[in-house]
Amino acid sequence: MPIKNFDDMAREMFEPIQVVIDGKEYAVKKVSANMIDGITKMDEGGGEVKVVCKQLAMVLGAKPDTFNDTDMRVVVAALQFITEEATKQMGENVPKNPVQDEVKQ
Repeated sequence: MPIKNFDDMAREMFEPIQVVIDGKEYAVKKVSANMIDGITKMDEGGGEVKVVCKQLAMVLGAKPDTFNDTDMRVVVAALQFITEEATKQMGENVPKNPVQDEVKQ
């Protein structure tokens, strides 16, 4: 029986999402459920403006206070860009469910 190596597939299919902020290059190498949960939990914290900076840092694997002095317009734009790119990658590469397609016919 053939073995499908999804680790290799992920490296081949999903380009890292790269951004430059404050003159430094960062890359999102993988999007995990733990990362998404962590970002969501930060948002539940209650209105602290710096939470957006911490979310960006988490996504980019940086220290939590890395973007505290960055222009907030840049922080928000970077998060929006990363979110859109990750969503495109997941949407374009998720195989269709053949069983579900059969049921619809």
